[in-house]
Amino acid sequence: MSPNLQRRPLARLKPVPAAAILLVAGSLLFGPSPSAPLQRGWRLAHECLQLNEELQGLRADNDQLAQYAKAAPTPEGRELLARGRYNMVKQGEWLAVIDEVPQPTLAKPTGVRAVIGNIHATLSDDLKSLRELHKLMSHSRSSKASGS
Repeated sequence: MSPNLQRRPLARLKPVPAAAILLVAGSLLFGPSPSAPLQRGWRLAHECLQLNEELQGLRADNDQLAQYAKAAPTPEGRELLARGRYNMVKQGEWLAVIDEVPQPTLAKPTGVRAVIGNIHATLSDDLKSLRELHKLMSHSRSSKASGS
């Protein structure tokens, strides 16, 4: 290198203009939201699953209606269809709808109550066993005393 030539430093961009350039380039490449294609794909997949479930339900309904159509030409089939599907009754008959009442579920005790309940159950079982043992021992003593 010659002494007259000096090396000039490279021009550097300041951080704010560099970030602005990156944002503009990113929005041109990816749109306003970089995750937009992923979100759209997710929505489409979810919609596809919902439509598939709806299609399966409609096919099941069509199968049931086809069975009704096969049975409908006969008088018995028409009667079964009217009774089962539309809840119709003959003149003089009554239709009874029985709703099942769910049994109330009792909440199991927790905390100190649960511990006390477990101890009480164990002690009552042990007490029953001791009473039976006492009866057996007193019975064997009385049979030995009468036998001697």
